[in-house]
This record gives sequence, C-alpha cells and structure tokens, in this order.
Amino acid sequence: MSDSEKREGIVKKYSHVGKYEGSINLLLYSNKKYYYTINSTNYHAFSQGQWNIKNTDIYLSSDITDTAVPVVIKYLTEDTINIKSPFFIPVNLKGDKFPDARIYVNNDTTYCFPFFDTCIGNYTMIEKVKIDFGDGFKSKWIKLNFEESKKIQFIAQTKFVLSSYLSFKKRRYKIVRSELELFTSNKK
Repeated sequence: MSDSEKREGIVKKYSHVGKYEGSINLLLYSNKKYYYTINSTNYHAFSQGQWNIKNTDIYLSSDITDTAVPVVIKYLTEDTINIKSPFFIPVNLKGDKFPDARIYVNNDTTYCFPFFDTCIGNYTMIEKVKIDFGDGFKSKWIKLNFEESKKIQFIAQTKFVLSSYLSFKKRRYKIVRSELELFTSNKK
C-alpha cells in the first residue's frame, strides 16, 4: 500500500484482475467505510458503505439500500408546464434523469410513468407515493400534501445514476490467503 493511500485512511486493499478482462477492487478505511468497484469492458459499478470483520469474514453493507433510496420532493407551479401527469421524471442531485421510473400512487396497483406522461389506474387524491427508479431501486412510501395546481419533481439524494450502484446488505466475503472470495453457501 502506498503512503498516500495510508494518509487517506486505507487500512486494507484487495484487488482481483480477471484472466481476460475486468477487475474488482475493495478499499477498507480505518473509519469502517469501504469503497468497492467492479469494472469490465462495458460495465462499471460501485458500492460504498460500512464494513465489519468477524474471524476471516468481511461483511459489506452499502449506504443506500435498494428499497429505501432517499428522496426530496420539490413542488413546482410553472405556467409553462404542459404535462397531464402530476409528476416529472425523477432526477438525481446532478439532474440525471431516471426515464424508467414508475411512481406508485396510494397503492401498488396505481402508478404513473412520467417519461410517457401517463398513469395506469385511478385515484381521486394523492396521499402517498413510492418511486421505483428501475434497476431494482425504490423509495419508501412518502406522504404528500398535494395540490392540483402543482407538479412534483422527485430528487434522489445521490450524485450518481442508481444503475451503476451495487446495494449490499451484509454481503459476505471470506479472506483466503490474503485474497477475498465471495462467500457462497453449499446449502440447497
């Protein structure tokens, strides 16, 4: 490990380079944070969060869980907005859009596709919503104080597109001869 990595607080670094292509890297920091990346020709993904170690096993739990993406709601009242749906396409903090997003309204059967400006099912009031960003990422149910004269912009509290993020919940690795192996159970 280099001196600059030690100054950054890195206590352990694991890397694996595939025989033909691709690499996996895991950095463990002294503050119990981790940064994990996987790269290949047409694929790049990462995860970050908390790590802990028990015996020869390392457990990774990401900062963002796939069922509780943090969201901020912005109400807009612009006259130039010409959409039927009450929802804009959700974005992240950088303004990147989630075109595959589906907004569930009040229940799991009524929803809107902001990209297509259409809704499936009926509702008279909007009491709560849940955002499905695509790629398995969702928000929790969010209560709304909705007014018909306003449109809603949902902002995922991330600076990246969720399709590039790996959500881990106690993902387990074994340390074998100073290398990491993903733990897989032989149970059927």
